[in-house]
Amino acid sequence: MGEEPAVHRIRAYGRSMWPFVPPGTTLAVEPLGERLPEVGDIVVGVRAGHVVAHRVVRVEAAGEEPSIVTRGDAHDRDDAAWRPSELLGVAVSAAFLGVDLPLRRSVPAVLGRWIATHPNAVAGIRTIALPAARAGRAAALTATLAAASAGLLRRSVRRLGPRDERDLDRMLLR
Repeated sequence: MGEEPAVHRIRAYGRSMWPFVPPGTTLAVEPLGERLPEVGDIVVGVRAGHVVAHRVVRVEAAGEEPSIVTRGDAHDRDDAAWRPSELLGVAVSAAFLGVDLPLRRSVPAVLGRWIATHPNAVAGIRTIALPAARAGRAAALTATLAAASAGLLRRSVRRLGPRDERDLDRMLLR
């Protein structure tokens, strides 16, 4: 019997894959091995000291080693190409708020390919989803301020800056 590939779990903290992979999503990442990722797969690599999990939009086979072109779902531009040897692996499942979604099943795989190949439609979805996300944040801030005013919170409440959002995501999504 062959050995199962090692699966590593990483938590997404950034917003580059939003709204399809929100901050706090845990990705189960399996090494690529000898295979190449497919368009629509989410691959994980390290660039400039940061772990990057982005979707494959193209696999180019020119030259000695193929190159993998990725893009964050929330981005309008492709990333610089990756060599397969630079990638840590491919996400095989995504877990968020207690729901584990196997990414290799037919519906998630088809959705991933659609996201990778329809950037203008994805930009439209982001445009629609962004006001809802902002309204949710505003509601949370209002509730927090009301609780602080009523004396239900002991610590002072201050407005969060962009650097604080990552720490807040970590705290809320543990």
